[in-house]
Amino acid sequence: MDQQPAPTSVGGLLGGIGRRMARKKADEKKDDPAAKPGRTTVMTTIAETLQVGSSVASADVAVPSGFTQK
Repeated sequence: MDQQPAPTSVGGLLGGIGRRMARKKADEKKDDPAAKPGRTTVMTTIAETLQVGSSVASADVAVPSGFTQK
């Protein structure tokens, strides 16, 4: 790790903290085999079907009253 002079202002202190956090995050990504450059997992879902029926009531598939096709 290269040593840098101590910051003399609040901005310098915050910049140093930011650089340290960015370096740590980069090191974590380098170690993660699932990480791909430019890609991020936002959400993962799982769907499970409990039952599939083969019969349906006529009211379930009926055209609603007042429906007009354009």
